[in-house]
Amino acid sequence: MRIKIPVALFSCLVLAGSLLLADEPKKPEPSAEEKAAWAAMEKAASPGDAHKKLSAMVGDFDTKVSSWMAPGTPPVTSMGRSHNSWALDGRWVEERFTGTFSADQNTITGAWETSPADGGAWEHDFALTYRRVG
Repeated sequence: MRIKIPVALFSCLVLAGSLLLADEPKKPEPSAEEKAAWAAMEKAASPGDAHKKLSAMVGDFDTKVSSWMAPGTPPVTSMGRSHNSWALDGRWVEERFTGTFSADQNTITGAWETSPADGGAWEHDFALTYRRVG
């Protein structure tokens, strides 16, 4: 009985080792068409001249925010800070904004505007309000 356990353990170790060292099945080589499609995708996804123009937006900025709570009323003005940095390997500018939006410091009220594709006048699309809870 004493000999059977070490032999069984040794056999398990040999089997486990052979499984770990076994070669993975080789993947087929991509076709020329697949390689061309992959190269075109990489080129299209690479940052270009339009991205370089966004470099002016990267950095730290002091901000002055003017919010109109209703049409015809004077704006509520507050100060803030914006930190903009490149993200996704230069494909996106990420903005981190901190500031105070309301006297009670618990509410952000704003509106989303839209413009036709031809660059016509901006129009109100929808209003939004964020309130701190808790």
